[in-house]
Amino acid sequence: MIAKTFQGGRTVGGAKATIAYLLNERVSQGTSKMIRGDTAITQKLIGIASKKQAWSWSSGVLSFEELIKDDAVLDDIMDDFERTFFAGLEKDNYNISWILHTDKGRTELHYIAPRLELSTGLSFNPYFVKRDFSKKDLFQDYINLKHGLSMHQYSERPLVRKAPAWAKNAKKAYIRKAIDDALLLAIENNGIDNREDIIYQLQEWGCELKRVGKRYISVVDKHGNTHRLKGEIYSEDFTSLLNINGVITKEVPLKKIKQIEMELDSIVSRQGKKNRERYAKKKEVQEIETVAEKQKTNKGEVHDTVGTEAIRRIGSIRERKAKRTRELDRVFKDAYTAKRRDYTAIEQRAKRKQLERGITRTVSSINRSVPQIKQAFDYRTKAITRTVIASKEKKEMNELNKFKREINLAEFVTSFGYHVDKEKSSINAPVMRHENGDKIIVGKSKSDSHYIYFNPNDDSDNGTIIDFIQKRLGENLGHLRKRLRAWLHNPQPQEKINIKASTKDALGIATKWDNLQGEYPIFKGFQGIRTSVVSDLIRNKKAKMIGDNMYFMLNDVNGICGIEKRTSEGKKYIEKGSKKGVFTDGKLREGKRIIFFESPIDMLAYKELGHGEKGDYCCCTMGSLGDTAKEAIAFILENNQTAEVVYAVDNDQAGMGIAEQIKELDKVEGRTHQYDLPDAKDWKDELIIQDNLNGYEHDDLIAP
Repeated sequence: MIAKTFQGGRTVGGAKATIAYLLNERVSQGTSKMIRGDTAITQKLIGIASKKQAWSWSSGVLSFEELIKDDAVLDDIMDDFERTFFAGLEKDNYNISWILHTDKGRTELHYIAPRLELSTGLSFNPYFVKRDFSKKDLFQDYINLKHGLSMHQYSERPLVRKAPAWAKNAKKAYIRKAIDDALLLAIENNGIDNREDIIYQLQEWGCELKRVGKRYISVVDKHGNTHRLKGEIYSEDFTSLLNINGVITKEVPLKKIKQIEMELDSIVSRQGKKNRERYAKKKEVQEIETVAEKQKTNKGEVHDTVGTEAIRRIGSIRERKAKRTRELDRVFKDAYTAKRRDYTAIEQRAKRKQLERGITRTVSSINRSVPQIKQAFDYRTKAITRTVIASKEKKEMNELNKFKREINLAEFVTSFGYHVDKEKSSINAPVMRHENGDKIIVGKSKSDSHYIYFNPNDDSDNGTIIDFIQKRLGENLGHLRKRLRAWLHNPQPQEKINIKASTKDALGIATKWDNLQGEYPIFKGFQGIRTSVVSDLIRNKKAKMIGDNMYFMLNDVNGICGIEKRTSEGKKYIEKGSKKGVFTDGKLREGKRIIFFESPIDMLAYKELGHGEKGDYCCCTMGSLGDTAKEAIAFILENNQTAEVVYAVDNDQAGMGIAEQIKELDKVEGRTHQYDLPDAKDWKDELIIQDNLNGYEHDDLIAP
């Protein structure tokens, strides 16, 4: 048997998450059950403790290699544990809940207890590392020898694992890496072999369990920072790395059971004496309990449970303290009123009888003291009011931020009748339409993870989910909170919509693109490119023509990131707020060839000359390769590893340099790379030469 005692917990939410994890689906499977205590009472006592102290609860596990089926043995072990770690306290002076796990083919006794001595309401820590470390080892040896269980000294797995260290102001990425490295080292040394061991180890290192998902574990570290730990070792699929066929046991205990028992009893006796002295009940509490017991006995009522009675006594003590405070306030106010009457009488007599100057000065001094007393009352009242208002505002603000961050706005608006316009949407900016003609663009902010939206037809209609509801329903914050709380606990979207986080500039670019009212070029081409080729490109929603200008959508790995404008005279402009990504045309996963060009005009000229094939996926670098373009190209190559790569770049040194940079980004081994270069400098010049040879005349054949 090994006794694992965790550092402790700070919040009521952490205790609730721990109990929910211990009593999860394993209860219905018959491998988890409550065997002692009441978790509802335990949680209520933890709530009381959290209001007066930083660490409000303790937890741990007694882990046995054997599967113990005798309930009498389990009861004896739990009694010995409580006698050892709650030394000197009567059973009705502390609270503890025990939960039995047998899902891994061995016995695990989990416990959780509020750090509270119930008769006085004072803090009590059942396990303090510097004080109780040797006591815990003695307890382990005593239980193992007493019941003939496996000794932890001879376990094949190491017991001590070095905790990761980090500074209080360290970055979250560094802290998560330190935790990952420490856990991987423990796994490598046969210290951990399943997800539950991971959770135990995190709690031993002082991390408080916040939430357990299918693919992650959320914890709060020792400095109060929240981390979501992801990876294979945190997944529910991590059930075993080692096939342990048995535990090596030896018949050579380090100490005889009598000697261990004597040492353990000595420690428990000393600590019990200190605890009894510290938590001696006050006379008034004892009298109240005696009277209450007599009343219950006389009436023949059934006695309440230990935990519920403790809660009642603590509440009674607090109520009496509050009553005494109110009585003192009333005495203070009465004294103030009486004193003010006396001061008024003195002042009137002084003015009426024209007393000596000394008496006049005394009256003046008394008059000055009256406003000071009143000012003290005003300061006190204002301070209390400010504290209450600040606490309420902080709580409300935290809840509003939770709504903005955790409710997917795109899924939420489907309950208002909106649906996704898949043709105009990107992964970072879905376009949502309503039957009444209303349209919004939704995104997720990278800076604070809030879901936000823009209405391209109304500059005043934008913001978060709060603004969306108030703009359409006019609800106040009270009704709005009720609506969003209900959705948060039971979301019912019409369809699932995943959104990648992006900057507000990206959403602004998406809004600008949506506002561009393009034309369908039936009777005109562009820069010598004939109508049919230009029309095919515009039909694919990647480009728009307005007058004699064409606009091209630029993308990064998250979706739209910029807009480039090209005029019929060959000039080009980048829209404000754009990032220089790449222009693409075609379906990536279905593409048999990935063809790289330096500009969309070269791509159109290439197709005009008849070089394109059905199923080609075209990518234009827009002249050069920056970080955004490189990242997008690497993403394209990775997501179609069977396509042939063709370089249709300019026939010069700069074009060949771009081709070499793209080759370095391709991590697919054995892929075919080919060149399809124009005879002229670029494909636009090649088109002009071919048209002249064929006798075509175009007013708009202008070299870029």
